[in-house]
Amino acid sequence: MDDNPEFQVMPTSRRTAAVDDLILRDGERTRLIFRPLIVDNPNNRDACVRGGFRYQKKSPKNTWDDCDTRSLVELKAGDGGFKLELHAGEVKTLRDGLDRFCAVYAQEGIPAWSETYTVVQGQMGDLMRSILERKDDLESLGPDATEVLELLIEVLTRTEQPLTIAKVLSGSGAEALAKLNAASQLAQLDAVLQAWESNLDNADEAWWQKQFVENAWIMPQVFGQPFVLLQDQAYMGGKRLDNTGGHVLDLLLRNALTDNVALVEIKTPVTPLLGTKVRSGIWSFSPALSGSVTQLLSYKDDLQKEYYTRAGQSRRAGADHFEVFNPKCVLLIGCTGSEFDGDNEKLRSLELARNDFRTVEIVTYDEMLLRLRLLLSVLTESLPDDVPAPADFADDIPF
Repeated sequence: MDDNPEFQVMPTSRRTAAVDDLILRDGERTRLIFRPLIVDNPNNRDACVRGGFRYQKKSPKNTWDDCDTRSLVELKAGDGGFKLELHAGEVKTLRDGLDRFCAVYAQEGIPAWSETYTVVQGQMGDLMRSILERKDDLESLGPDATEVLELLIEVLTRTEQPLTIAKVLSGSGAEALAKLNAASQLAQLDAVLQAWESNLDNADEAWWQKQFVENAWIMPQVFGQPFVLLQDQAYMGGKRLDNTGGHVLDLLLRNALTDNVALVEIKTPVTPLLGTKVRSGIWSFSPALSGSVTQLLSYKDDLQKEYYTRAGQSRRAGADHFEVFNPKCVLLIGCTGSEFDGDNEKLRSLELARNDFRTVEIVTYDEMLLRLRLLLSVLTESLPDDVPAPADFADDIPF
């Protein structure tokens, strides 16, 4: 017998359902089967299967055909009787099959349409039953439960027939689907965070830009507005008559509600924030930071001057509509934790200078990651050990 046999349950009425034949004895030309029928028995729900034995012969067309049978009521005195003997293995096959059919009826009753069931045996079967019985406490089942869930997800996503997946998921109910979708998004957010946190020493600017393009769904959480990615490597203008000197912005975002754009320039976490010490307790911006601010302001000026040309070209190309209403500029650069290492003088200099900016918002990588970590902790109702409790932020959570 197959280690994971499948069987089909086919409703024949509102109170009965036919089931695939149980093959008890399989020969080359003949075989013995049990033909079950699940019945709705309100007087005794445990007595829910009836059926009959059949001998079958293989036809010239290589199909199994039932042999002619006589009913016991046709027997007359002196005709003798019938002898049907089952071997121990055949009795076990019959018993296991009846148990499966009873289990299906106990759980689902008579199905409304044909369904195919797979029998999971051994330790995997025990684990699946444990998950069903203790679905509110999956963590107590250990890593094996995670393995089973990963296997189920792999099986679902392996199919090239999305309608099949949709039918399976639609039977789960709106609340279950919402929970599954939320769990998927949380797992995706956690995976992105782990990748970014492990790359805070990565000086490859192209790698970071690719991360934001591939994870554009995270923009609203990072920048605090309902931004969507309008264009990466967006041309802002600035070309001279010889077709040189064009300015290209890392990310051009669009507010999903107002259509107003925002300009985002991406540097790396290892880009220095501060430069030289001017006098006691006062530090200047680094050349990289000052230059990046000027670069962003120049891109904004280019876009505002060439807006009608850029917008008209976009409309003719069928691209998304956008507006330029004194657009927000965001510079993602540096990491205070690794550069300052708790130096309060440097922190004070950075805060005094950048908080006086009215046009360019300077965000560091560790600030961005903390925002996302706080968001993840709120959604999962758990807080990492190295993150202050939300109460420490009063009512001002920075996203």
